[in-house]
Amino acid sequence: MRGLLIIAITFFLAMQAIADEKSIIKNNNQATQTRQSKQQISSKSPQTKPKEAKFSMEDIEVGRIDPAYAGLNIVEVVRAIEAKTALKKGEFESTADYNSRRAAALSGNLMGKLALDDPFVFVVPVKRIGQSLDGINYKYDADSNKASLYVLPRLSSLNGIGAPDYNTNRRLSNGLDRFEIDIRIDAKSRYQASNAYGATVSVEKTDSTRFGIATKPISFLNIKREIVYTKPLPVIELAMENSRASVEMPALKALVILKLSDPYVLYDFLSTKPTRDDPTERTSQGKYLTGNVLTIVFYSGVTGEVFARIQDHNSSQTNISPPSSQNVSNCHHLEKATLDEKKTKWFSRMSKLNGCEGEPDFRVSGIEGYKESYCVICVNKTLNITCEFDGEVSESPYNGLPSVKVYGKDYGSKPACWR
Repeated sequence: MRGLLIIAITFFLAMQAIADEKSIIKNNNQATQTRQSKQQISSKSPQTKPKEAKFSMEDIEVGRIDPAYAGLNIVEVVRAIEAKTALKKGEFESTADYNSRRAAALSGNLMGKLALDDPFVFVVPVKRIGQSLDGINYKYDADSNKASLYVLPRLSSLNGIGAPDYNTNRRLSNGLDRFEIDIRIDAKSRYQASNAYGATVSVEKTDSTRFGIATKPISFLNIKREIVYTKPLPVIELAMENSRASVEMPALKALVILKLSDPYVLYDFLSTKPTRDDPTERTSQGKYLTGNVLTIVFYSGVTGEVFARIQDHNSSQTNISPPSSQNVSNCHHLEKATLDEKKTKWFSRMSKLNGCEGEPDFRVSGIEGYKESYCVICVNKTLNITCEFDGEVSESPYNGLPSVKVYGKDYGSKPACWR
């Protein structure tokens, strides 16, 4: 029974790899057609050197990323690392000498000014969730004007086949978070095959190489890992009008920022044999960068506006925790709040501490006596905050958090505000 289960899982993963191959090839073909179309249009006008799109980590803080920024080419990165690490230990070379030689090869720059210790930034298109069972996706609900953003790594095990040192140091990797980013078709051919009964069929053979990211479980993703996600949970939910969503969602992009670690590249190999009903033979070599995912940023492919970012709790930047469904609502119809300077500072600080991105927009949910409720519209989420303003807003000595004096109440046991 266990053997049948292993065979079934292996077959499923092979079929999923084929589905990935078809999906990525389709996206690559569409991108190529778009580039060719743009080149044909531009050829009719005077040729000017295109402005190079640049990126820095400060762009995330500012809240805008150049929509033309393409990120690193993962194929080129993998090949550059392989060129550095494809060193074999000599017959008369000690392990210490080999390690020193390898360390020397890995020091210095990898590509241009980029070193192995630098963050590696990749741009990934965000697909509609119905087009993919995993990956970085979106779903839009036109009835509630709500966009849900998903980060769904595939729970994976890699067999290590294909690594340069496979024969001497086979690495089996289990329980990984894996994202497919690119695929290259290395060769295509046809041949005639026959079975024991003399039946012949024309078989299409395809050899490909998959490129992606495979790391230990990403610390800031509080989701249950699955091979196939049947009821995925979003990491972020945004309020967005239909007219804007129709433009923004199909062009949505994500930055994946990775810090590499040894062995830098993990390997995997899959193959399927032809059958009478499916006369295709496929071999697929997988090459995956490994390390720690530091940040994932969702942003507009139209304007470059940063919609949301999720990242490691140990990062110096603010982390956005996955919002609960009750914190997300469409409250644009509510009246804008008129707050004095101190209350504005209080609510802004409270909102930022709860992961609010961008300039908060305060709307009045209800005011009853000294109890005031507000809906806070952020770029990445919507918060509902209720406060009891039974006194003057003042500065708290605790972490610089503004506080509200509540007469006759113990502030430690009854906070003045809550979500």
